[in-house]
Amino acid sequence: MLNFKRRLLTDSEIARYRDDGFFIYGAVVEDRDVRVLQAEAARLWEAAHKDFDAGASWNQNAILNGVHRESPLMREIMYRSALVDVMTQVIGANIKAASNQLVFKSPNDERPYDWHQDNGFGPLEPATTVSCWMALDDVHEKNGCLWVIPGSHKNGRLEHRAERGRERIAAVENEESAVPVLLKAGECVFFHGDLLHKSNGNSTDKMRRAFFYRYADADAIETLTGEPRVGRLLRGTSRFPEVTNCPETVCQPAKNDALSAAEKS
Repeated sequence: MLNFKRRLLTDSEIARYRDDGFFIYGAVVEDRDVRVLQAEAARLWEAAHKDFDAGASWNQNAILNGVHRESPLMREIMYRSALVDVMTQVIGANIKAASNQLVFKSPNDERPYDWHQDNGFGPLEPATTVSCWMALDDVHEKNGCLWVIPGSHKNGRLEHRAERGRERIAAVENEESAVPVLLKAGECVFFHGDLLHKSNGNSTDKMRRAFFYRYADADAIETLTGEPRVGRLLRGTSRFPEVTNCPETVCQPAKNDALSAAEKS
């Protein structure tokens, strides 16, 4: 069992999130559990037999999708940390898990992942989804921290263009207001699904790892299909029985997983 740090947002912090589109929450777990999560990330990476391939896309080298299936620890973070209650403050009373990934930046892989919105990849309605990005290593400008454009979520979902395989990237004309998000291992930033963000390459000789997971309104549907996004119901109720009855190891049905993998290959 992980030892979580628990706190809700103040009214001023909620207002800041609404205005900026992101909020640096800080530590999710106690310091002693950070090493446990680092070891779990290494185990999952090794089990997936992921070897860096300079000829592959960034997504192929960097992402493990749906790691909650193989990892009770990752389920514990996504389903039982204080962030679930925080989501009721910024999304609403009814919350479900929408997706999750482990994201790695290999040593000396200096390729960036350009500006995008998470709602640009898997758009859901209502567009109130929130992404949580938990650092498993200290992240800074040299190893590929996140950069965000405060307030950019207010412009809604932008058109994304295909680059580097099937990665979909938003065109950004003015990035002068972008700011880096610097985190210590175990800390988390969460941000609106329409917030523009990117990460630069990793110019260090060490791996940079993060756990990424999304929350959504329990009745959120897939914009492209009109079907409900299936995921574990975490708070409140849902009008969809496939959400109400969703087991812990399910987050998106198999057909959506296949679509997601195809889009990001």
